[in-house]
Amino acid sequence: MDFQFAPAEERLRVEVKAFLGSSLPAVDQRFHPDVPGGDDFEEAKAFNEKLAARGWIAPAWPREYGGLGATIYEQMVSAKSLAITALPITARARSASVCSAQR
Repeated sequence: MDFQFAPAEERLRVEVKAFLGSSLPAVDQRFHPDVPGGDDFEEAKAFNEKLAARGWIAPAWPREYGGLGATIYEQMVSAKSLAITALPITARARSASVCSAQR
């Protein structure tokens, strides 16, 4: 069995990794969005808006609805890449994920 990513999934993995590397502050300076209000929440919200602009908040959603139109494998690649970086996730991102799971 070949457990390597297909070229499309590998390109997505590299793209997400590069984006996160250039967009996130150092781990010790990372936002704490669980505290309502304040700069940390606003930073996390702004970061999530950047994710949404790329279709990464709800990658399963079709592009015309703000998603990535991702295959199941692309969804797994993006979810893993995002999860291992301890991202700031606001309620909006959680809501989009829940809504997409309800289809």
